[in-house]
Amino acid sequence: MTRWDVLDFLARVLDHLPEPSQQLVRYWGWYSSAARGRRRRLQGESDTTPRRHTESGDEAQSRRLSWSQLIRKVYEIGPLLCTFCGAAMRIVAFIVERSSLRRILPHLDVYCQQPEPLAHSPPAGVGLLYAPA
Repeated sequence: MTRWDVLDFLARVLDHLPEPSQQLVRYWGWYSSAARGRRRRLQGESDTTPRRHTESGDEAQSRRLSWSQLIRKVYEIGPLLCTFCGAAMRIVAFIVERSSLRRILPHLDVYCQQPEPLAHSPPAGVGLLYAPA
């Protein structure tokens, strides 16, 4: 195994970093901008037309899954189903301010859960649980 000096190692690593605003990816052949432009001109499209899918809004809406359907698909659990009774829930509002949340939850008789304390050493003055031999 070869050992390098720190400065030599840094010089070798920095050789792989590109210069600022240096182009890293170059497309050749079929994927190059010139080839794509030629294909568009041959197909009769102008360079200024936007290249977007031409499907109606209903088709796109039916194919697009909502976030709850995606979560259900991945985790096999419905995020909008009540864990107690199984009824469908709906999102009423998003509360992002902590002060508002602290006022609303006690009003609903739902109190904020305190996070579990992080592991720490035993309190001072507590003896050992076992006697040394």
